[in-house]
Amino acid sequence: MRDEFNIKMASKQGVYRIKSYQANAALVLVVAMSAILIIGGISVVLSSVDLGKSSGDAVSGSYARLNSVSCREEALYKIARDPNYVGDTTLSFDTGDALLL
Repeated sequence: MRDEFNIKMASKQGVYRIKSYQANAALVLVVAMSAILIIGGISVVLSSVDLGKSSGDAVSGSYARLNSVSCREEALYKIARDPNYVGDTTLSFDTGDALLL
C-alpha cells in the first residue's frame, strides 16, 4: 500500500514538474515576443520621424527654389524697365526675405 502511495505521489510530482517546465517555457516565449514587438515598434517610430524630417526638408528646398526664381524674375523685370537698375531691393515672402543685388 505504501509503495502504491509513493508511486502515485511520484507520478503527481512528475506531472507538476512537466507543467512547471511548460509554464517556464511559455513565460520565456512571452518575454521574447514582447521584446521583439517593442523593438519593431521603436524602429517603425524612428523611421517615421526620419521620413517626416526628410519631407520637411524637401518642402523647404522647393520653397527656396521658388523664392529664388521669383527674385530672378523680379530682377529681370526691373532691369527691363530701368537699364540703370543696380539692385538693392528686398522681397518679402512667408518663409523669409530675399535681397536683390
